[in-house]
This record gives sequence, structure tokens and C-alpha cells, in this order.
Amino acid sequence: MLRRLNEKGIAPIWGVAEKIREFIEIANEHYGINAPKEFDVVLSTLAFHRSLKPEIVLKSMKSVLKESSKVIIVDILKHEHEEFKETLKDTHLGFTLEEIEGLASRIFPKVMAQYIDAYCEVDGVIVGLYNAVLYKK
Repeated sequence: MLRRLNEKGIAPIWGVAEKIREFIEIANEHYGINAPKEFDVVLSTLAFHRSLKPEIVLKSMKSVLKESSKVIIVDILKHEHEEFKETLKDTHLGFTLEEIEGLASRIFPKVMAQYIDAYCEVDGVIVGLYNAVLYKK
């Protein structure tokens, strides 16, 4: 994926999800990337359950959105496999639709979350996925 981005002239920016805007500024200033400071869409795939402070991550995502833009999160549904905290270094065991809607609704005016017909499989354990769309306006 990184190779394909590079072929299209898109430079990925590495950083901490809680400080997206700051890492864009660092990348632009120190590495000459010239990345935009605002985006039409911020996409998070299979990462949100690993955030230490999900509410701060959501605020960080919102801070780099253009007006009338959105965040799309695809992540794992809440499950009972505690071993993933050790083996996969997961911070949270996923989120229910109600949890993600409640958390995101404190920051975004419109939130739509739904189950999706997909799953992750790790060592024979199957975990369902959800899709959440968080609208800035």
C-alpha cells in the first residue's frame, strides 16, 4: 500500500493519532512534505480499538477535517477475547455500536454506525466489524 501511495505521489505521515495536526506540521516543516492541513475524509481502519484515549483521537481527527467533511472508522466490534490485549497489544476489546455512537456523539453532530458483513480472524478467532461515519456538520 505504501508503495502504491508513493507511486501516486502521496507521502504518508506517521505520527500519534491523538496529535494528527501537530504531526502534519512537523512533517511539512522538517521533511518538506507539503501535506494539506485539512482533509475531506479521515479514514481509520482497524486501529481505533488500540487508541489509549479514543475521545482525544476523535477530537484530533475532527481538527483536520474541512467543513462538511467526515471521519470513517472501520474497526472491531466488542468481544470477550482478553488474550488480544497481550498477544495483539489491543487497548480495548472493540466497541459496541452504542459505545462508538455515544463516544463520537460527544464530538460530532451526526454519527452513523452499523454492522458490516466482514470480520477479522486471528488464530482461528473471528471478530465482527463495524463501520462508523462521523460528520463534522
